[in-house]
Amino acid sequence: MSAWYGSTQVLFDIDLTVPAGQKLAIAGTNGAGKTTLLRSVLGLVKSRGEIHWEGRRIDATPCHRRVRDGGIAVVHEGRGLITALSVLDNLTLGVEPAALRRLDDVFDAFPVLAERRDQPVTNLSGGEQQMVALGRTMLRPARLLVIDEPSLGLAPSIVAQLYATIARMSAAAETTVLLVEQELRLACEIADRVVVLRAGHLVRDYSGSEVNFDIIVDAATGG
Repeated sequence: MSAWYGSTQVLFDIDLTVPAGQKLAIAGTNGAGKTTLLRSVLGLVKSRGEIHWEGRRIDATPCHRRVRDGGIAVVHEGRGLITALSVLDNLTLGVEPAALRRLDDVFDAFPVLAERRDQPVTNLSGGEQQMVALGRTMLRPARLLVIDEPSLGLAPSIVAQLYATIARMSAAAETTVLLVEQELRLACEIADRVVVLRAGHLVRDYSGSEVNFDIIVDAATGG
């Protein structure tokens, strides 16, 4: 698969298979194409090549149908919340009524959201807003969880809470995870496998005991 923003090619001939249930981290420096790879999977950028999910080819399928029909949940960089709505409304917007029983799971994971459920999300800190973004995915049974830069700009204590929740979600449902994370130590701690992008090319693929922070940093920076 290759991908473009306008006339500028950003990804070049990416060939990647992710087994069901695997937690894959995508590493690389700024501008390497990490977010573009996620957005290509979701159908949010112009791409060429084949994308398959659960045995079906989806590269010609619109984004909303990929997400709805494919059981895909997304935590966007920047969180993608609706600022005019409350915490509870952001969590439950578009959720099937039967899924509302999972609200208790969200509030157990993030008690502060239960306390502030009726407040507009603009009243929340950045970390609390990221909890809302991740909490939304907990209400939608996902077979694929796509997460872009969950730790960006957040305090370490909040990041630890978010990553503990991601680990529980993926383990409980054997959910496949695609993760972009600048904090490579965090990515290495949670990932079964790490691929490295450099200038839009996939240059390294590490799994198991090869998932090592120092090695991956060297690969990402060309060391």
